[in-house]
Amino acid sequence: MKFSHALLGATALVASVSAQAAVVSYTDRASFSAALSSSTTDTYEGISPSGSQSYFGNQYNGNGYTMVDPGNAVFIQDSLFYGIGNWGLGDILTFSRGGTVTFTFDTPITALGIDLFTTEPGGDTVALNSAVLSTIIDVPNTTFATAFFGFTSSTGFSSFTLNAVNSNTYVKFSDLTFGTAAGPAEVPEPGALLLLGSGVLALTAARRRRKRS
Repeated sequence: MKFSHALLGATALVASVSAQAAVVSYTDRASFSAALSSSTTDTYEGISPSGSQSYFGNQYNGNGYTMVDPGNAVFIQDSLFYGIGNWGLGDILTFSRGGTVTFTFDTPITALGIDLFTTEPGGDTVALNSAVLSTIIDVPNTTFATAFFGFTSSTGFSSFTLNAVNSNTYVKFSDLTFGTAAGPAEVPEPGALLLLGSGVLALTAARRRRKRS
């Protein structure tokens, strides 16, 4: 009976081993794409008429995710909307000035990439926050250039937020990519490994006591 209790205790210790997320960041889309085993990309193409925009209120339902903007200013804009010619990005999605939008995925992901864009003079700064990474991204305004940012994680996550640090600007983006990273397995935390080792020792001791009895 003592042996059974020890075995159950060791099993509980094994189950409690947690993993530490290993995160790798990318500023180049090609390198990011090469690190994925599977992915989905939403380009927002063909949703708005040429030279126009479409309004979605406070929510946009993408393929495999939902984006919510409390400011009720979700728009998808055609690449000719600003009347300056196609900037090479295709259609873009934009949300309210200074607002924070939340993206929630249907299933956990381990890879996320996004092309951020701004029409603001001097560029902009965007904060990205998730369960595995929080970072600040500088978005230039050089002939309507984009700033790509992506990352992979050994631990899955189901949502992230975006918001402009400058509360007077809009955040725009194109080509949202998400999926599964082709990275290594999760790395156990040192403390969890120590806990697991203690459980194994307890199990060994219990076996010895059982043999003696």
